[in-house]
Order: sequence, then C-alpha cells, then structure tokens
Amino acid sequence: MRKIHLATGILTVLIYSLLSSFATAATEIDTSFGVDGYTLQDFEFGDDEAYAIAVQDDGKILVAGYRSNGAVKDLIVSRFSEDGTLDTDFNAAGVFSTSLDSGDTLGRSLVILADGSIIVGGISDDGSSHQSIAVLKLTSDGYLDITFSSNGHAELAKVEGDIDSTELQLTDDEKIIVAATISPDEPASAEPESYAYFAKLDTSGKLDASFGSKGETTFTDDTNEFQVNSILVQSDGTILAGGSFSNEGTTQAGLLKLTAAGVVDTSYGSEGALTLDLGDVSSIINSIAAGSDDDVIIAGALNDGEYDEAFIGKIDNYGSILTDFGTSGTYTTTYSIENVIYDVSLNDDNSISAVGFITSDTGKDVFVLTLEEDTDTLTTAVTLIVTDIDKNDDVAYAAVAVDSDTLLTAGSSSNGDDFDVALLRFTSDESLSSSGAIGSTDGITTSGFRITTQPVSSITRVSALSGGTIQQLDSTSETSDSLDNSSESSDSLDSSSESSESLDSTSELTISQKGVVYGTTPHPEYSTDDDSDTTDDSSDTTDNTDTTDTTDSGGSIFSDSNDYYIVRYGSTNDGDGTDSYTSNVEDITPGTTYYLRAYAVLSDGTIIYGNEYRFTTDDACFIATAAFGSVFEKHVVLLRQFRDSYLLTNSIGERFVAMYYHFSPPIADIIRDNNMLKSLVKIGLLPALLLASFMVKTSLITKLLCLGAALSFSLLTGIRYFTFMKVKTT
Repeated sequence: MRKIHLATGILTVLIYSLLSSFATAATEIDTSFGVDGYTLQDFEFGDDEAYAIAVQDDGKILVAGYRSNGAVKDLIVSRFSEDGTLDTDFNAAGVFSTSLDSGDTLGRSLVILADGSIIVGGISDDGSSHQSIAVLKLTSDGYLDITFSSNGHAELAKVEGDIDSTELQLTDDEKIIVAATISPDEPASAEPESYAYFAKLDTSGKLDASFGSKGETTFTDDTNEFQVNSILVQSDGTILAGGSFSNEGTTQAGLLKLTAAGVVDTSYGSEGALTLDLGDVSSIINSIAAGSDDDVIIAGALNDGEYDEAFIGKIDNYGSILTDFGTSGTYTTTYSIENVIYDVSLNDDNSISAVGFITSDTGKDVFVLTLEEDTDTLTTAVTLIVTDIDKNDDVAYAAVAVDSDTLLTAGSSSNGDDFDVALLRFTSDESLSSSGAIGSTDGITTSGFRITTQPVSSITRVSALSGGTIQQLDSTSETSDSLDNSSESSDSLDSSSESSESLDSTSELTISQKGVVYGTTPHPEYSTDDDSDTTDDSSDTTDNTDTTDTTDSGGSIFSDSNDYYIVRYGSTNDGDGTDSYTSNVEDITPGTTYYLRAYAVLSDGTIIYGNEYRFTTDDACFIATAAFGSVFEKHVVLLRQFRDSYLLTNSIGERFVAMYYHFSPPIADIIRDNNMLKSLVKIGLLPALLLASFMVKTSLITKLLCLGAALSFSLLTGIRYFTFMKVKTT
C-alpha cells in the first residue's frame, strides 16, 4: 500500500521530530475566543456556511459565504470582533446579505482594499439554467457601494451551465484578479467540458483593457479539462492558478501560469501548464500560497481509489518540485481515513498551516495541520489538531494566519439539522486548553520498528478512539527513517535501545502485545505491574486503569465516595503483530486532559512507544445540554460559567458538581429524545438561570447593593414581626 511506502521512504535529510523542539506556530485551540475556541453563527431558515475569511487592520474578522432565506441561498459577508462575537456595527446587524437573481447567490472569496472597503467574489444563479460570476464592493461598514460597476456589483461570464470556485486576488496596484471554472451545458465540439476563466477589474468595477482581450481571457485545452481552485499573484505580477487537469476519468493536480498581461506564460511547465506526478493516484490542488523564497506552497488531496488523503508540496517559480521538502517534494498524511486540505498559508515564522477536515465516527472534524522546518537540524515538526465541535460534520474551508502565533479558520458546523457558520481560533499558547486532540503526527522509529499513533477522534465525556500502526523495517528503511536522539525528546527510549542496536539483534523480534497507553501526565508508560488494578481483556477495552479517590487526587472535584473518581492512567490491549489497529479508550473522566500514545511490547520484553497526542474529554451541563440542544446554546454557556466561577471554587460546590456529573447522564439521555420533557426542564431551570445570570452578569457593586437590600428587607421584616408579636402579647 502507498501508506506503507510513504512511511518507510522518508529521506535521511528530513527527520520528523516532536513538536516540543519547536512550539511556535498555532498548536492549541484558543479557548479565550468565542465559547471554548469556537463561534457558531446561525442566520436561521436553514444552512449557513463560510467559504472565505480575512482580517482587517483593527483585528476584526470578515467572512463570506451564504445563508438560506427559506427559499434560496443569499450571499453574505459578516464581521466578528476579535473575541468572536458578532460585530453589530457592521451593516447595523453584523451581516450584509443579498440575492442578485432568482436563484442562489453564493460568496466564495473576499479581499480587503487599502481604504478598508471589501471586494467579494461569488456565483449568481438565475433560477433556471444560467449562472454568472458576481463581484461586489462593500463599504468598510458593510453596505453596498453603488458606485462600483452597476449598482454595486459586476456580472461576468454569464453562461448556460455551471460556474465553480470563483477566486479573487489583488495586484500590488490594487487591481482585482478574478478566476473561475466554467462548465457550459453544451460546450463547443472542439472544447472540453470545462475551462478556466480570468478577468481583471479596477476598484471601480471596470474591466482592465490591458489584460487579455478587453479585460478577460480563457484557457482551454483540446484534451484536458482544467479546474481552477486557487490563484496567486506573484511578486513579478504573474498569475498562478492551481487546480487539476482531467482527461477520460483521470485527474491530476496541476497549475497554469499567466503573465501580468493575461497571456499564458509558455515558459512555464509545458506551454504554460504543469501537471504534477504524485504517484499512481488521482490528485487535486485546492489551495496555493506564496512561500518564503519565491517558491510556491501547494495543498490538496490524493485518492488511491479508497479515500482522499491530504498532501502539502513545494514547487519553485519555474514549476519544478522542490525535492528537499517532505518526501521528494511532498508531505502526505498517512491516516487510513479520509482527510482533505482546502486552504494553506505561510505563517510569519515560515511554518506552514493547512486546514480542512478529517473523518471520524461522528462525521467530519476540523483538521489543522502545521509543518515547521528547522533548517539547522534538518528536522520538521508535524502537528495535527482535530476539533469535533458538536458530534456532526465540521469543516474548515478557509484560514488566515493573523501572526506567527494565531490562526483563524472559517467553515461550517452541523448541529444535526442544518449547518451554521463556524469560526475557530488556534494559538501557540500552551497554557490554553484544547477540546480537540493535538500532537506530533509522525511515528517514532526504534528497535527495528516504526510505531505511529493514530489521531484521537470521537472524543466524548467518557471515551475516545485512537489506535496505531506498527511496521517492521528492513535495513534500508531503518537507515533512512531512524530518528537521532536529539529529535526524540522525552518520548524516546534510552539510547541503549535505539539506533545503536544492530539490525541483526532486532530482526528476530516480534510484537507480543500492542495498544495505546494514556494518562493525565505527559509521556504515559505501559505498566506490567501485576499488582496494579487490571482487567484482562484482549478486545478494545480499557485495562490497567488506575482510579484515585479525592483524598489522593489533589483538588479533584469528585467526593471521597468510591462513586466519584478520576481515571488517571490506563491502557488497552489490542492483540499482537505488526499492522494497524483501533483502540477504544473507555470509562475515562469528563472534563479531563489526557496524554495518549501507542505502545508495543516486543518479544524480548522491551516496550516501545509512538508519537503522543493530547486530548480533553467533553465537559458539559448534561441535563441543560439535553434540554437546550447544544453545549454552545447561550443558556448552557451561562450555566457553565456559573459552575466554573462559583461552584468549583468551594468544597460544597465541588461535591454538588460531582454528584450532578454522576446522576445527570442517564437522566439527560431520557430528556434528549422527549420534546415535552425538554420544555418542562427548561421551565424547571429558570430559577437556576436567573441566579446564574445575576451572579455572572452583574458587577460586584450590584451584588453588594442587592445583598444589602435583601439584608435590610430581612431585618425590617424581622423587626416588624417581633414588634407585632410583642403588641399581640400585651
């Protein structure tokens, strides 16, 4: 399989090390943004999604996409404050929305001009069979600029057929480059079924006659269809378009280059077009970005007939693959599940961040992949963050690097009924917690084996899914894959069990047991102590589980009863042999951060470990979540804030929360599927919500005044009562 080939074919000059030796790019979800790092925006009446994102000079965030109005889709541009809240100063409601024709109107890209005005690119449908490219201009405060073209928008390339992937880029002199893919319903006999379209506009919406033919140009190929997914205006003004070439069912990642005048640059690739040989697979480029030395970063997906697999590559300005990057010019993920990159960017520290999705048992999860190269040690740190927002499909379509420490993504999240616009913010601040799983994604080579921990997914309040892949290496792969001691950090074994061992002494070793080991502290180790609490179960169940009562847990929220405990350590036993395996981690503690890595016990008793992930189990107001429908619902958020700020700050509150966590889940399961019970619980929670609102949202002075008023009222009532009783007795 290609996965095994890629895992064993890494060049000696490119060693994948642990993140701890770099730790500069965004590697954590930023819980100070929105609610636990996310902002979900529901514009009502159906699906809402964001396809593009940009950040203003003042830090405010713009996204473009669409919202459903109950009949068709409307193009939207929405603005959010730095903290993730909707900015109602923008268009007086936080969102600009328009429909340009009788059918759907979608926003697909946006750019910000120097004066703060906004250019939006999209697609407009007349509701029958025609589509056109729509380019709109908004003022900086979110209103249509009617001085732009015709009443604020320009219509380009109207066609009987389909238009896809409308892209925008600005030139240095603020001209607007537009690109799209056009697929006529009835193409000319000599033309392919789809072709690339380009145009150049000035900031007033007029076509630039110096570009192409009167401001427009197309690229067609007699034998190949070209799909445009991303464009880049390079430093010399030339235009690079990334996407794919297709012919008779075969699709290959490819690029096309135009001069600044809109003419195909025949010096590039083969007559201006370049197809990339990425192996015996289908491939597509979804995003391109400028690199650090006039090189170009490309990202997208490969497909070997089973599933899509994300890749990142580098090419030079002439179209040649830079073979010193990744494996012969590309880095490809090695997960046996579907994962796709939709957008890629270069960060200020020259690290590369890519976003998209990776599948799990609950659907698609937001996927953030970061590569950090160290040219001094010839090592690359690979970091993956997987974020499951609400146990349904979550996708990041676009990203923007705010600085070397912060990355913003835009996309959508499903609540089970429809999609909402989703913004997420990631940071390199390791003090911030993460509800997803993060860590180095590449395995560790040791003792003649390569052991790779699979990403942690399907994270719930008490369980998670992971696993591993173990490969036995021959002498060639051992030489090319071995990590030196400096790149293994604290995850490596003693040097006596590393590369100093000869291949002869390891070639006869076998895997007698494998699984994952996890704990509440970094670098958990598999325990073979027969005296520990264990349950021998060769299936994917948790064993070797160590539970600690509150009296030993150093501030646990759980009480002294054996009913309340924190699972601090555990492991799974998933059989033997060298192959891929799945590990079900069960019966762990809600709201707890765990460290997890694959392990294997060799036939000589040596224990080897794979790369490490960190994840945090779900933590929610269970009954309230069941009643209101989502952990992000505003009433649930309020109750969680009250819990964290007031209940968990004292022993009585801690015991109440512990008891609630113990008895709430089975009750929540009953409430979740009964609409009448949901309504009754909402009513029953009103006193708690009023108390929480008062405690969380009022100032200290207000609380003191209310307390004083209550005490005064109680005192006066008491005085009146005793006066009345005294008069009555006399």
